[in-house]
Amino acid sequence: MGKKTRQQYAWTAKNSRQSAKMKKNDAEDAGKFLSKMGIYSILYGLFSINYIDFVIAGPTIVGYHIWLTIAYFSLFIPLILIFGFEDWELVGALGLTASLMNDAFYYPIGRLMLGITVNLSEWYAFQLGFKGFEVWWNFNAGFVTVPVSSLLMGLTIHARIGIVGALIYRWWHCKRICHKPPANLTTVED
Repeated sequence: MGKKTRQQYAWTAKNSRQSAKMKKNDAEDAGKFLSKMGIYSILYGLFSINYIDFVIAGPTIVGYHIWLTIAYFSLFIPLILIFGFEDWELVGALGLTASLMNDAFYYPIGRLMLGITVNLSEWYAFQLGFKGFEVWWNFNAGFVTVPVSSLLMGLTIHARIGIVGALIYRWWHCKRICHKPPANLTTVED
């Protein structure tokens, strides 16, 4: 159009500062929210999921591991209902974190909560994939049962760690960089 007046420059500069301040505040809020939800996910996986996994006779229940997988994510699904589907990365990361707490600390938490004793060095060797193709348990999906070798268990644990990191990075990146300013903070064009 034409040249900008002093008022238009002042308005544009003011709104640019407000937008930058909003982005900073949103990033701080997102960081606090992520910290709180991450701690909640860790505690949920360590104490609730592990306890459930100990007291329920999983191998006797058809589809037990499918049910357990749903339990990992069930507490975090409402985040999608509240914030919208754009936070699916956070829900995925939180659910996978709960599953990692179950697979990485099952027997240490069992020892703490229920006094269950097991050789932890042997158990961790299996969990982290150092026992090769040795099978200790079966994944019960109801319609199919899959033998789980140490190598498969170790690969899934290491893959989940990477996936959780990637999901959190993507969610955080979108909260900080892909953030769209509110519609009322527009700039004046030439």
